[in-house]
Amino acid sequence: MNNQLPQNGQIITFTVVPPGSYTRTGEAYRVEHNGKKGHDFRFVSVERGSSTYDRPHMVARSQWRIA
Repeated sequence: MNNQLPQNGQIITFTVVPPGSYTRTGEAYRVEHNGKKGHDFRFVSVERGSSTYDRPHMVARSQWRIA
């Protein structure tokens, strides 16, 4: 588990997805985030190319690791 929010450009996998997210556990995602407080995270599936947007306070409730 990581206690920080993921950083722009990282490739991560979730062990616990953000509540309400379309992300999947065990799937690799590229993080897109401009670093500004309150701005959504975009997670782009490395395998499928699809993406989802999640609020920072929900991402903070997830568990993830660097892929």
